[in-house]
Amino acid sequence: MNMSSRSIKYSAGAAAALLTLVVVASYIKDARRPLSDRATDLVHAYVKGDANSLMSYASDRERTEGKLTKEKLQKVMDKLVVPYLATGDTSAAVQTMDDTGDIHGMAIASVLGRNGRPADVGWDVYLLQEGPKCPVLRQVLTNSWLVRFAHRDGKDLPRGEVFRASLAGLKEDEAFLRSLDLPGIMPVDPAKELATWDAVRTHCMDTLATFAMR
Repeated sequence: MNMSSRSIKYSAGAAAALLTLVVVASYIKDARRPLSDRATDLVHAYVKGDANSLMSYASDRERTEGKLTKEKLQKVMDKLVVPYLATGDTSAAVQTMDDTGDIHGMAIASVLGRNGRPADVGWDVYLLQEGPKCPVLRQVLTNSWLVRFAHRDGKDLPRGEVFRASLAGLKEDEAFLRSLDLPGIMPVDPAKELATWDAVRTHCMDTLATFAMR
């Protein structure tokens, strides 16, 4: 082997080692990103109708037990999200919050629905054993239903409005969601069971009944 061949092999090996270091450094940097930054990314992805970015945060349980795929989520976005937003622009300031211990990050942005009413799009990211994840379909639907059905009292939502909007949204969208073979939504607490559409309806009704008795 001549010196030229050795030099080429050495250069190729050095380049490969450098590339490995860059990849590892990028992975470490991404792993250390605050959860609120990740939540901000997902707010932007939601408003733009980007199912691919949202699916990267779906847990293994949501993909298997919840039967959520990128294709199904994109259909949900195209039908229940994008048509109801006046713009895909999220250039407005996003409010963020990280809980103590870096186990939960949140981001909220103000958007305008096509109905002319302002709404807040919020996203939460949780640190699970498998990494930063969130109940994707739950948050997609909750945001969609708030944009489409919530009635605000000034800037803030009246007490129980999330549950009223969820009931209205479920009434409107349940048949479509079932047609995609989506059985329900994942819980925020990974130790709990998937909530079927019937369970979601019952929970909303029971919560509103509790509010009415106070």
